[in-house]
Amino acid sequence: MLQDNVGIKLKNLKKMPIPVDVHIARATFTTGWLKGEYTGTITDVSPKIDEAWKKIIPKLKHALQMDECLWHLSKQGCTSRKGDFCPRRRECPVGEFCIGGHVHVSSKGIKVRT
Repeated sequence: MLQDNVGIKLKNLKKMPIPVDVHIARATFTTGWLKGEYTGTITDVSPKIDEAWKKIIPKLKHALQMDECLWHLSKQGCTSRKGDFCPRRRECPVGEFCIGGHVHVSSKGIKVRT
């Protein structure tokens, strides 16, 4: 935001990890970018999420480009997920990437089985 909205030039953005919050974690799991079984807190799984997104960084200017997109995806769609599926999948512009499996991500903890 500092660079895009305010115009402050920042260096070494490729080295910046994606900031993992509830929405980034939820979108990472619901799109299948990170699969498996995870239980714990966002802090526990944050390194795995950052590692998963680093795989796409060579195709982007920096990982922070994904932050806003993932946040909106989670906030506007993935929060509707019930149990093992998302009832809004058909109307979601990226619904084709929505995977099955239990994904519960909140500020209190993570329980994922994909």
